[in-house]
Amino acid sequence: MDCSNPQMDMQMHVVYETLRRLDIKDKEIIKVACGGEGRKLIFDDVVVRVNVDGATTMHIDTDESQAAGNPTVGEIYR
Repeated sequence: MDCSNPQMDMQMHVVYETLRRLDIKDKEIIKVACGGEGRKLIFDDVVVRVNVDGATTMHIDTDESQAAGNPTVGEIYR
C-alpha cells in the first residue's frame, strides 16, 4: 500500500479485488501500520473507500506523514 500522499483526510482507497481478498467492506473502519523495517506508526479509525480503477492508497495530512517518517508502505490491521 502507498501511504505517501499527505494531502487528504485520513482515509484509504482500496482496489475492489484487494477488499475481497482481505474480507474488508467499503466504509469499514480499520487500523493501518505505516513504515518499513523497525518501528511503525499505527493509525486508528481509518475509513476504507472502494477504488475501482486505481491503486490502493492511504491519504494522511502532512503533520501525520512527517510524524510517521514520511512512509511509503503500510499494513492493514483490524
